[in-house]
Amino acid sequence: MQSAVQRATLNIFGSAPVVARRRHPAAFSHLQITIASDDLGLTVDTNESYSLRLLNFSATLQSATVYGAIHGLETFTQLTARKLGDCAVGINASAVAIDDAPRFRWRGLMLDSARHFLPMSAITGMLDAMSYNKLNVLHWHITDSQSFSLLTDRTPELAFGGAYDRRLTYSTDDVRKIVSYAADRGIRVVPELDSPGHATSWAVGYPNASLPTCATLDPTADATYALLRALFEEVARLFPDEYLHIGADEVDFACWNSTKHVREWMQSHGLPLTDLGYKNLTALYIGKLAEIVSGVGKVSVAWQEAMDHYGPSLANPTPPSAKLPSNMVIEQWFEPAWNWANLTSITGSGYIARDDAWPPSLADGFEALVTLGWYLDNTAVNSWEAVYLREPLTNMSCTYSTPTTAANDEVVQEHCECTCPSGPWRDGVCHCYDHRRDAKRRAKVLGGEAPLWGEHIDESNLQPRAFPRAMAVAERLWSAMEVNNVSLATPRLGKHRCRMLERGVAVTPLGPGYC
Repeated sequence: MQSAVQRATLNIFGSAPVVARRRHPAAFSHLQITIASDDLGLTVDTNESYSLRLLNFSATLQSATVYGAIHGLETFTQLTARKLGDCAVGINASAVAIDDAPRFRWRGLMLDSARHFLPMSAITGMLDAMSYNKLNVLHWHITDSQSFSLLTDRTPELAFGGAYDRRLTYSTDDVRKIVSYAADRGIRVVPELDSPGHATSWAVGYPNASLPTCATLDPTADATYALLRALFEEVARLFPDEYLHIGADEVDFACWNSTKHVREWMQSHGLPLTDLGYKNLTALYIGKLAEIVSGVGKVSVAWQEAMDHYGPSLANPTPPSAKLPSNMVIEQWFEPAWNWANLTSITGSGYIARDDAWPPSLADGFEALVTLGWYLDNTAVNSWEAVYLREPLTNMSCTYSTPTTAANDEVVQEHCECTCPSGPWRDGVCHCYDHRRDAKRRAKVLGGEAPLWGEHIDESNLQPRAFPRAMAVAERLWSAMEVNNVSLATPRLGKHRCRMLERGVAVTPLGPGYC
C-alpha cells in the first residue's frame, strides 16, 4: 500500500510538489485509508470495491482489500487538479461520495512478446498504463511460431533454440519481477504458451516433440507430453495466478495428414484419416494438456476452437469434446458470417438455430472471456467509439436514458435493436443473444480482454496502438452497462488521455483538440 500511496502522490503533485503558501479554509490535509483485510492474495474473486468520501473537510477511503484501495487511490488522483487558486492541489467537486466496484472480475489486456520481443521497460510501462484504467489482468502471449523467449531452468533449450537471440529472452528472475510489479498495481499475470499449433519455435530445442515443417507439436509422441509436463510444472511456480492459457487455436490438420508417423499412430489407435479423426486427435492432445495443467494446480484457458472446432462432428461448429475439463475457460475471439460463435454456445445455451451442435449433457457450458470487437492490433487506432459500444453480454445494439420525470437515477429506459452485426445467419435471419439479465449465463462471463497481437507492433508503437481504445474497453468492463453514451464519454476520455500523457503514456488523440 505504501508504494501505491507514493505513486498517487507523484501523480497528484508531480516530481516537484507545489507547496501552498497558506492552507485554504475548506482544505483537508490528509486522506485516511482503511482496509478491512490484510490478505494480499490476488485472484479472480478478489474484492476490488472501495468507498471514497470527501465531505466536511475530511477525506476517507475504505475498502475490503488493498486492491480496492489501489483503485480508490486512482479515482482520488483523477479528481484532483494542480494549482487551483492558492492551494497546491484542488478537488474538482465540492463534495464527493463514491461507492464503486467493477462489473466484471476479469478486465484484461493481451501483450504479444513473441512476434516482437518487448523489453522489460515496455511491459512495465504497459502495466502502469493498465493501472491508470483499472485493468487487472495481463494476458502475456509469451510464445508463438516466431519465437520462444521464456528461458526456464528445466527446459532452457526451448529458448536457446527458439528465441530470436539469446539476449532476447525473459529469465525466471525477469518473470518474477514482472509478476511482482503487476501485483503491486492490482494486476494478475496469466501466461499463454500456445500449442499444439503456433509452435515452430519449439522445434529447434526439442525436435523429438515437434513437427518442424508444420508449425505444430507432435500429438503422438511421448516426448511431447514429457516436455509439456516439465515446462508447465516450472511455469506454474513462476506465475502464481490460478489460470494458465494453453492456446489451442488454429491447428493445421493438413500438417498432420502429411506426416507419415502421425497417420500410422492414428490408424493404430482407431482414428480415421479424415477431418473427424484429426479433430479427435486434437481433442486428445488438449485433454492431455489440460490434465497436465490441472496436475500443477492451474485452470486451463483456451481459445474458442478448443470448444467448437475439435469435437465429434464433421461440421463446424462441433459439439464440445467430452475431453475438455468442465472448469476450462473459453476465450471467444472470432465470429463467422453466420454468427454462431456467440456466448450462448460457450455458456451452455447452445448455438442459436443449431440444436444439433450442442448436446443436452453439456448444458452447463463453460466460463467465458470476450475479446470479439476489441482487437487493438488493427490500424484503426482512434476508432474508439465502436470499441466503447461493444457490450460483452449481448450482440444487440442498446441505448439507455433516464427520463426527465424519473423520481431517482435508478429508473432507466432502454432501447435495443437486433441489427445483425455480422450479417444474416445461414438461415437468412438475424439472431441476437442477450445475457444481460440472465443471471446464470451472466455469471459465466468472467469479463474480457483487448488483444494486442504483435506482428506489426513493437516497443516503438505499443502504447499509441493500445490507447485510447484500451481505455474504452476498461470503462466497458468496469462500469455499468447503461454507461455507454459516446457523447458523454468523449470529454471524459479526452481528459483522461491528457492525464495519461502527463504520466508518460503515449496515447493516440481521440480527435481534434489539445491538452
